[in-house]
Amino acid sequence: MNYILPKSISLADILTSIRIIVCIPILATLIYQNLLLTWILIILAGITDVLDGYFARKKGNGTVFGAKLDPLADKLVIFTVFLWLNQQSIIPFWSLWIIVTRELLITESRSTNNIGQPASNSAKLKTLLQFTSIVFLLFPFKLPVLISDIVFDFGLTAYWISLTLSIYSAFKYSSSKIKYYLK
Repeated sequence: MNYILPKSISLADILTSIRIIVCIPILATLIYQNLLLTWILIILAGITDVLDGYFARKKGNGTVFGAKLDPLADKLVIFTVFLWLNQQSIIPFWSLWIIVTRELLITESRSTNNIGQPASNSAKLKTLLQFTSIVFLLFPFKLPVLISDIVFDFGLTAYWISLTLSIYSAFKYSSSKIKYYLK
């Protein structure tokens, strides 16, 4: 693979790199059941995702390196937590397998584009819903039982909608690739 390293690292690249690095403490805090710290780290990862996108697009601070690294950073954070949620029997393995397979296939296909390829709106919404599901499924604060159940159920609902969008965007992406190659 031909990865293009930036001549100088941009602020957007630094924020993306932070998101990758934060996966290690996220995993450690999950293993030791420190959900408050995990939750804070997930929020931090989400903020760096929004900020790196802002600096890359709005401020013209993006690089090819960052365009390729950003989706990987998102997937690492999400997969770290989803694997733990699966181990806790909160989400089933088959659904996680669909999400991981979709991401690997589309990421591999997109990586052949030397300048990176923007995600579709449905893929962006899928990622937002995945982060949302994680924030609600790991909600660390003590709440009355009924409210706690509603928060948890909202997280599961966001997860299942993100799974549906994963499947939809995979079919949409695959059909556009097939049409391209049939021309």
